[in-house]
Amino acid sequence: MSDCLNLPAGPHCAVLVHGLGANQLELGKLAQALHREGFSVVVPRIPGYTMDSGEADHTAWGNALEQRVRQLKTRFESVSLVGLSMGATLCLQVASQVDVDALVLLSICLAYDGWSMPWYSGLMRWARYIPFARRFKLLEKEPYGVKNTDLRAMIKKSMQSHHVSESGVEALEFRLILNGFELIRSAWRTLHAVKAPTLFIHAVDDEVAHIRTPERAFEQLASPSKEFIYLGDCYHMITVDNEREQVKQDVTRFLKERMNAKTGSAVFAVPEVISPELRRSLRRKAREFVQ
Repeated sequence: MSDCLNLPAGPHCAVLVHGLGANQLELGKLAQALHREGFSVVVPRIPGYTMDSGEADHTAWGNALEQRVRQLKTRFESVSLVGLSMGATLCLQVASQVDVDALVLLSICLAYDGWSMPWYSGLMRWARYIPFARRFKLLEKEPYGVKNTDLRAMIKKSMQSHHVSESGVEALEFRLILNGFELIRSAWRTLHAVKAPTLFIHAVDDEVAHIRTPERAFEQLASPSKEFIYLGDCYHMITVDNEREQVKQDVTRFLKERMNAKTGSAVFAVPEVISPELRRSLRRKAREFVQ
């Protein structure tokens, strides 16, 4: 399997998995940030999942990512998985099949239950039984996963000219949507088998995946080392929205802490958390919001 992006650096590798049907654009800024901090970064091109990579079902997606992770484990001292949206769901499933040193789940999609999803979204899994359903596409629409209005305008322009942007693709094909539902079902069944240290980062106001769903997954996850960070000023695409710098910092900190713990030495200097008072306030308000 080829890669969308491969940035070699040190002996610790971060494998980044983009959202459903998209490509490396969604993760470009995070990939560069991790690379600058000394991580080798790989964004796999997953057949049937990555944009313009043919057709394959959700089982093949998982097999392809698992195979790539196993290959990288023979070359690096550590391999961590970082997934965004449905990419986080895919990473969660693979982490139940192969040992990874850390798992980061950004805006994980374990249900299409956010406030912007159409009322019929839960019925789309049955669309296979409807004639001509394979022609159906779910068009991306405002707010395009971002709260920042200036960025939203740029994304809209990119969608119109290139059919893809930092927030994903212009439209999702039926086959991707259907396989996404199947992947979600599979991922829920694997929570008991995931033992890797895990970080969830999720926006309280995520318009695609409601905060209550990853919270439930967090409680069921078997890992003895897990952390949940709430974001209060962005929507689904947290890698590009208002709190993207905080996301980069938290992901970098978490991976560095895990690698230091794995090696038993300070191989990475761990950054301090920006504005701890603000972060505590956001977490408290986030919890109050969802109660």
